[in-house]
Amino acid sequence: PEAVRGGAAARDDEPRDADETRRSELVALLTEHGGNISAVARAAKRSRVQIHRLLRQFGIDAERFRR
Repeated sequence: PEAVRGGAAARDDEPRDADETRRSELVALLTEHGGNISAVARAAKRSRVQIHRLLRQFGIDAERFRR
């Protein structure tokens, strides 16, 4: 079958898995840095704009992580 050979069915899951991984990493950084976007951006080696874009993309409210 196609899925066993690593065909379309296997590839269809990759973007979702990558998004789930990216979201989990973002949540972990937000938790670690108390919702501080600048600190998260530095730790992730990304700009604050990119972090805000990811927050919107994943529907994450950084306020939930602020101490």
